[in-house]
Amino acid sequence: CARHAWLMLTGLGSMKMTVIPRGRPLSPGYRALRLLRRGHAVDVYDAWSEERGCRCIAKALRADRLADREARLSLLLEARLLLDLSHPHLVRAYELVRRPRPILVLETLTGATVSHLISDHPRGFPARDVLFLGIHLASALGYLHATGYLHLDVKPSNVVAQGGSAKLIDLSLAERIGRRVPGVGTRGYMSPEQIAGRRLTTATDVWGLGRLLHEAAHGTSRLPGPAAQVIDACLQADPRVRPALDELSETFRAAV
Repeated sequence: CARHAWLMLTGLGSMKMTVIPRGRPLSPGYRALRLLRRGHAVDVYDAWSEERGCRCIAKALRADRLADREARLSLLLEARLLLDLSHPHLVRAYELVRRPRPILVLETLTGATVSHLISDHPRGFPARDVLFLGIHLASALGYLHATGYLHLDVKPSNVVAQGGSAKLIDLSLAERIGRRVPGVGTRGYMSPEQIAGRRLTTATDVWGLGRLLHEAAHGTSRLPGPAAQVIDACLQADPRVRPALDELSETFRAAV
């Protein structure tokens, strides 16, 4: 069945905090259809846009986190980035609703997450799919990096494949280049410098992309040699020797 990246309904039965019931307003012009995920700071809803006459995704700051300045600023930064950016391989934002609580409204993606597709392909993706996945994500990350920001959470569940195109989602951890506290990211998908709290650069997202592609290509014996080598190079411990995104893209395009 069709899935999108926010369809993670874990732990909903044990939640004690208020969930907006189906059909009730989230904010003027938006009605809740169902809660998709309860995050650390946001509730993610499948919602209906009255103005657009379509479904959408609503990332709403949780009621119990309204006074959390860091959580609020994180959602506002994600909203500002996605509203300013326009790229075929980045999720599209519709608007930011500020009252009665901050809500970032996003397009609904009806494809499958790469994490879901990996589970369906235990022997790895076809080589051509791995290459196009790398091309699309290198393009999106390069575009984001040009704004001075890093994604910092490149992983299979943050990429949706839809109609032959990959879309990068969830900029909730996006930060400018620089040093950060240790452990910013997702366990298993953090670069060595993220784990250690060292300076983060564009090479940090290159590591995340390499980790994702390595997982997608698992068992794919027909991946062209140069493409396999450049993916392996993304996972070098020293960020200074990892390939640049344009090198990745050129290698993948040549292989295609």
